[in-house]
Amino acid sequence: MAYTSINKPDDYFRIAIYNGNNNPQNIGWNTNTSNEAPDYTNDMQPNIVWIKSRAGNTVFGHVWGDSVRGGGIYQRIDDPGAEVSNNNVIKTFNSNGFSVGGATFVSEGSRTYVGWGWKETADAGLDIVSYTGNGSNPRNISHNLSAIPHWILIMDRDQGVDRFNYHQAIGNTHTLLLNATNPKIDSDVWNDTTPTSSVFTLGTNDVNANNVKYMAYVWTEKKGFSKFGSYKGNGNIDGPMIYTGFRPAWIMIRNTGATENWVLFDSKRDVFNEMSAILRADSAAAEGNQPDSYAIDFLSNGFKIREDDGKINSSNVEYVFMCFAESPFVNSNGLPVNAR
Repeated sequence: MAYTSINKPDDYFRIAIYNGNNNPQNIGWNTNTSNEAPDYTNDMQPNIVWIKSRAGNTVFGHVWGDSVRGGGIYQRIDDPGAEVSNNNVIKTFNSNGFSVGGATFVSEGSRTYVGWGWKETADAGLDIVSYTGNGSNPRNISHNLSAIPHWILIMDRDQGVDRFNYHQAIGNTHTLLLNATNPKIDSDVWNDTTPTSSVFTLGTNDVNANNVKYMAYVWTEKKGFSKFGSYKGNGNIDGPMIYTGFRPAWIMIRNTGATENWVLFDSKRDVFNEMSAILRADSAAAEGNQPDSYAIDFLSNGFKIREDDGKINSSNVEYVFMCFAESPFVNSNGLPVNAR
């Protein structure tokens, strides 16, 4: 039995920590201010880049770009605005990283940034789909994963519309808004239809308005690399342990039943357990480091909740998560990974 379909997760997902300098600059994945930073020897050209400033007197929002639209175009994750053409933000998608312009929210001097990058390939369970709405609902949109999607994020390129999410754990009758703190919403966005191995179904003009352009980012789980699941909180500082089958590199968590932030953890901004350096996907707020509220551990085979804050661990509340690997728990040769 195969332990994992991917032995080297960093072929498909990476993290860069970099400092702004008020100028355009190339960002390589080995650019990291952490003493724990890996020295990557293999390239990874990203197809999605997500950038966030970490701290400073002024905080800036989340910036998202993809190679389908190309450099010079970005959108905000935390704000439901249309795409913006600006070559001073995400400029290029390079063979081993990406480049940014001199815009303050991606390269201001004396400020630290984090960049997360994903490679589009069916092997890693990611398909980027560009489509134009036709106002006909329901409507099927094709994807190329040859597997059932577990997470879908849709962005309206032309209008100020929310960032709609499908997540397998909340099903086809509900959606979550990545740019907002709303609990899960009973919605016809997905036409109450579960995605298939070839299409996902849209049910409203929120995601299929006539002549409006959209981007859809479609993920399916890959053993040893990605997991899109859920857990129930226990309201205790000895919180639940969630099995993923790999040591995480990146986790986003959301309380589905209350008004709360989406919270982001990763293995490069916080290199030791307990981890508490959170960013909020729905907010431009600076990185918070509050171990008495948001602490979790990254384990060799999953993650462990260490606090009882409502963002990650209210009693008897359902949480969804999106998680990508740093290393599989056991590789295809049967060798286990160490804990942090």
